[in-house]
Amino acid sequence: MKWARKAMEYEAKTDYDTAVFKDASDFISTMNERLKTRCAGCEFIDEDGFEFRCSRCKSAYYCSRKCQKKHWRSGHKFDCVT
Repeated sequence: MKWARKAMEYEAKTDYDTAVFKDASDFISTMNERLKTRCAGCEFIDEDGFEFRCSRCKSAYYCSRKCQKKHWRSGHKFDCVT
């Protein structure tokens, strides 16, 4: 349950609705940082980021190889852009 508590703490201090961005590059860099902290397979949140990512598009991050395989088979292979 440690991960659940960590996820709740992260969500509590992240205000997605009131984020203000200076320009498009600021928005993109912020979104990239947020993607690095959320597993694309199971939606698990980890503030330190994940070591696994899609080797094709490099934009999907995963907490494990198991999540990566599951996400690939569930349709990421069709959405993945190189």
